[in-house]
Amino acid sequence: MSRERFAGQNVVATGDMPHEFSEASATGNSPGTSWHVEGSGDFDGGGEADILWQGTNGQAVVWQMRGTNILTNAAIGPNPGTSWHMIAAIS
Repeated sequence: MSRERFAGQNVVATGDMPHEFSEASATGNSPGTSWHVEGSGDFDGGGEADILWQGTNGQAVVWQMRGTNILTNAAIGPNPGTSWHMIAAIS
């Protein structure tokens, strides 16, 4: 799968990771360079992987997913500030 096809987009990929991607689909608009994926897991109990993000300002957000569709996105608790960084995501 070509990296150029999805340059600059968020992508959900499946396959023999980390080496081969058999399928990839864009997930919508990028939240910007100040947000980073910290993990994934079934955080809402919906049976599919959701995406955990953290902004450079410290705020954590979960995208609840169905396939490559974002159902909702929600901040997780109050913003702890820039001195806090996630070390693991457990669903």
